[in-house]
Amino acid sequence: MSQHQDAIYANDRIDLILPYGKIDEEFYQQIIAPYEPTVINDQFVVIHIPIRPNELLENIRFVYSLVPNLYVPLDTTSLEVSGILQTQNQPGLNLHGKNVLLGFVDTGINYTHPAFLSADGQTRIVEIWDQTVPSSSGDGPFGYGTVYTAEQIREAVNLENPLSLVPVTDPEGHGTFIAGVAAGSENRQQEFIGVANEAQIAAVKLKEAKQPLQNFYFYSGEKPVYQENDIMLGLRYLNDLARKQGMPLVICVALGTSFGGHNGDSLLADILDIYATVRNRCVVVGTGNEAARRHHYFNRFTDAQDMRTAEIRVGEGTQSFAVELWSTLPNIVMVSVTSPSGERTGMIPIRLGYLFDFLFTFERTTITVEYRLLQRNNDAQLVFIRFQNAVPGIWKIDIKPAMQTTGDFHIWL
Repeated sequence: MSQHQDAIYANDRIDLILPYGKIDEEFYQQIIAPYEPTVINDQFVVIHIPIRPNELLENIRFVYSLVPNLYVPLDTTSLEVSGILQTQNQPGLNLHGKNVLLGFVDTGINYTHPAFLSADGQTRIVEIWDQTVPSSSGDGPFGYGTVYTAEQIREAVNLENPLSLVPVTDPEGHGTFIAGVAAGSENRQQEFIGVANEAQIAAVKLKEAKQPLQNFYFYSGEKPVYQENDIMLGLRYLNDLARKQGMPLVICVALGTSFGGHNGDSLLADILDIYATVRNRCVVVGTGNEAARRHHYFNRFTDAQDMRTAEIRVGEGTQSFAVELWSTLPNIVMVSVTSPSGERTGMIPIRLGYLFDFLFTFERTTITVEYRLLQRNNDAQLVFIRFQNAVPGIWKIDIKPAMQTTGDFHIWL
């Protein structure tokens, strides 16, 4: 493998997303070039920084906004009744996706499934980029992964062991399900038809997020989880492929996260906005995994003396977790944290770019608090709190306005 590809897969490196469009040559040579960058587009670039074990936080102090977010596959229950037949059968429209490319960024695809074969048994899959399979020569898209063409897929589906030629799998089944609902071929015996059953298909199988990044967010490991920068590169790959094929493209993303300001301010939202404005491009995004999990808190201030308290019930075995509090500028807030035993940090003063570390004496729990003002798309304040070795019980976060007497705020786990 190439050194660049090694850096992309290495678990002793952390990926950071940096602005790329309006930097000078000196900044590029000093900050970006030494870290074997991966260019996402003319606005963003990914650098791969070496880290030593247990030193992740020290390596990314003051740069929370550069850390890729984590995304998991969204729930599929609501897709099982699609109600598409009335739309498909509109007189004269013939809305079956013919001559359109549907692109999926997900857990993979079972390319041998009959749902992806045409009536004459030919595959409708144009290409697959498998990020999980390093290229032996390092010539995959953006320097990593392996691409399998329609010719290779056609040959593979006719083999006794298709995976010997095209080793793309989907153990989770999520990507296959999403692609089947969106583009599955008609099966009259099972009374099934996909939304665009005559469309061509392209798929990106995402590699799982690096362990240091999962550790930073205290990810629980309940589902596979993917890095924001890999998703962004998957979108660019699909866009480039559609341009090469000369086809309109529908991008399908059924991945989600609780984190972020939910205000269109994320890097991934930026990229999706760009593609949504391009002619012959359409973006479809799934939503709604967390509605019933009590991972969200909302409140508002009515005057300068208000203080609101959010309670977090920590159960046995949780150990560590992270919290994001978002408010809209000019509404700026301060926080204090109280442990189950009643020990308090006191109101933590606002010092931008400063990490406040506190060890609770009785619980031996460590918290880190960072205040950030994010002004790229939507003016917002972020308060990022990490709880390490959190003991079970009721933890309290007191929120007090520092500027502006009224305003809303949200907290997400």
